[in-house]
Amino acid sequence: MRKWLAIARREYLAAVRTRSFLIGVVLIPLLMIAGGTVPALLMGREATDDKRVAVLDRSAKSRVAEALQTEALRRDRRGILDPRTGLQVLPRYLIERIAPAAGEKALSLQRVELSNRVRSGELLGFIEIEPGVYDRPGQPATAPARQDGISFGSDPDSAIRYYSIRHAYFPFVQWAGHVINQAVQSQRMIAAGLDPKVIDPMLRGVSIQARGLARQDSRTGRIIDAPAENRLMGFFVPFALAMMIFMLTVLGATPMVQGVVEEKMQRIAEVLLASVSPTTLMTGKLLGMVGVSLTMGVAYLIPLFFIGAYLGMAEYVSAGLAIWFAVFLVCSVLMFGSLSIAIGSACTSTKETQTLLMPLMLLASLPVFVLPAVIQNPGGRLATILSIVPPTAPAIMISRIAVPPGVPWWSAPAAMASVLLGAATCVWLAGRIFRVGILMQGKGASLTDLWRWIWRG
Repeated sequence: MRKWLAIARREYLAAVRTRSFLIGVVLIPLLMIAGGTVPALLMGREATDDKRVAVLDRSAKSRVAEALQTEALRRDRRGILDPRTGLQVLPRYLIERIAPAAGEKALSLQRVELSNRVRSGELLGFIEIEPGVYDRPGQPATAPARQDGISFGSDPDSAIRYYSIRHAYFPFVQWAGHVINQAVQSQRMIAAGLDPKVIDPMLRGVSIQARGLARQDSRTGRIIDAPAENRLMGFFVPFALAMMIFMLTVLGATPMVQGVVEEKMQRIAEVLLASVSPTTLMTGKLLGMVGVSLTMGVAYLIPLFFIGAYLGMAEYVSAGLAIWFAVFLVCSVLMFGSLSIAIGSACTSTKETQTLLMPLMLLASLPVFVLPAVIQNPGGRLATILSIVPPTAPAIMISRIAVPPGVPWWSAPAAMASVLLGAATCVWLAGRIFRVGILMQGKGASLTDLWRWIWRG
């Protein structure tokens, strides 16, 4: 026992004393925060160069084009300046009204001309509004369908066309869609004999505030109202915990593979095996990897707990959640760490490890692709199955536990038992590969060789 403890201690100290470990402990949380905040900040900032859009309004009295021009001028006066600094932070929308040509052929040539202006960069795009845009559902179309098979009737989806090569620029599309719908609805109300100034306030939506659950104090009997719920934290905490298990497992497994390969190439393994058995050597390395992963996990969880307590969201980061996180992290590291050590023992160079590590890394990253669906429906069939299957259970189960009100009492122990069984199986399989592969030199092992070593020992 002393030998594998000495090996585990040596592997642990060799990892945590390096500068790369300290940099990783600090850098990974910063990268996670930056990955969530930087895109949000960039989405809120746009280039301030003017966006010119032509409007080809074929509707009655060109009310839609008039509304676009009016709202664009109002937006330029109020909505594009930072209220604190007075600097322009959003682009101006310049609406250019174009008189539609008479006749289908002339109109087609006009579309080509406007398209060329878009290609040259003079225009962001152009909007074409059909005569039937004001028609209400059930009314006959005011304009007949075109003979080329493209319908321009009363269907709202075909009554408005936006031509551009920059459809990924969503701010203008969202703004223009809101203005056009308001103008069309107003004209429909007027045609029906209704006053838009009276109807519009009635159609305004109401906001829905997310709240938790009310409860009664068991001591005083006082009713405690449900607090306002932070939906972002309700998604962020389970997602962050699952991602931490994934990253800590991968970050621990990859250096372990490289370390085993280097020991084989430099014949250090032969010296070690003169004093300890292959099983003892692999066990010590695996425990050292578990210690490194737990150290990093603690370094990340402590700030998370303090932040949650400071923001009044301790229900999302309870002590029980931290215990289950440690349990599933250890199980995940044992599973994938043992297989990584086995892969390292079967290879004779770093290049050979890439081929064998690829399926393992894909299996480890599988929970990442289904996390959003699991967090939104933690009690669903998909989430329940994936939280029991050993390869995906650690990350999926911890995310289910982190979503209030948690999981049934039997779910976490069942997942733990399944993962421990899977980890024990992986350690046993890796041990059979490690005993044979650690002293192999020359050509690396193939998948067929690995199966033969597992079968024959």
